Amino acid sequence: MPETNTKTHADAKVLDRLRHHGVSFGCRIARARVASQGRRPLSACGCVPLDRSKPIVLLLTLCMLAGISAQAEDNASYARKCNKEVGAAVEGFNCNDGTEIPMDATTGETCKKPPYLTSARCRNGSRLKVQKLDPPNDNIAIVWLCRKKDVTDPTSNKFDDIAVIQTNYENGATCFYQHLGEIDGTNVPPPELDKTNFWMSPHDAAEEECASCHDTGLLRTPYLTQVKVLPEKIHRLNYWFPGDDFDDWNGKVYRVTGAAASACTSCHKMGANKIDVRYGTSTWLGLMATGVNPTPNLTPPGLASWMTPKRIKPKHDEEAAKMIAKCARGENVPDCKLELWGGQMNAPLHSEPKLPRLMQPPPKDSKAHAAH
Repeated sequence: MPETNTKTHADAKVLDRLRHHGVSFGCRIARARVASQGRRPLSACGCVPLDRSKPIVLLLTLCMLAGISAQAEDNASYARKCNKEVGAAVEGFNCNDGTEIPMDATTGETCKKPPYLTSARCRNGSRLKVQKLDPPNDNIAIVWLCRKKDVTDPTSNKFDDIAVIQTNYENGATCFYQHLGEIDGTNVPPPELDKTNFWMSPHDAAEEECASCHDTGLLRTPYLTQVKVLPEKIHRLNYWFPGDDFDDWNGKVYRVTGAAASACTSCHKMGANKIDVRYGTSTWLGLMATGVNPTPNLTPPGLASWMTPKRIKPKHDEEAAKMIAKCARGENVPDCKLELWGGQMNAPLHSEPKLPRLMQPPPKDSKAHAAH
């Protein structure tokens, strides 16, 4: 596809969100292009309301010239926003304090309940924990997972993927933190007090596109639910993302609704996203859960059908999952629709929206999608 056509299509996809905030489309896209180069404009450029009778190029040029460089948001600033919006702060922790996730019947790289992450192997020693809140609050969950993906010693203090999800079920504010690469996990700092760059920068964390898998929030797979520590509360109506670098996700994450989806949504929240439509609860996990698609790293190889463990690939669930997956991909399915999660269009606009990665090639299979 010619580059100009691709850009026109991608710019149109964000037009509605930019209009919602009452700011000139051309000006916002221009500022976003400046931001995508590592600079973020502080002052409002002298753009006029969008006038289709004038060339967009002129608006882009004028606005780009008005950009003023500023340092990108750091973890401390991001964490302060998240702590305020979620209502509780992420504390420091020791990975070894988490509950070890069993890897029954591990044979090489396969197991009975594998991690649903393309870059993760069936290794012993990964640990999961829900932070205890003081005072307790059932509407808030802070969950951390310390993975051993390439670290082979289950007794060592080394982990190579440490991730935190900080979420408020009531107002929907949700934040993500991650460290990739082998590191000692016995003294993980709170993001707000991170002085050693332990955590990925918000910009880099946002590039991991966590919400493309976590399109409903915390995920529940056999890998995680076997240790029985995740919060019982799973239903929500609101789901949005604070922070300068994560605001681009707002307006791109949906819940699947409608009578045609009720076979699944009567019990579960099914999501969809336009960050990467290949992933998420509907187009990815749901198809494995019902035995439509095989589960990677499973022993014995094949279909897990873990949504209905006492039955083998029930036809009704299989057909429902395939239909919901089509709906989530944006195909026309009668009585099935995608609705933005509450809070996304009203989320505080902390920064200028980032320019869509218009010519981005498809990610490699080895890309780490944090499907906790």
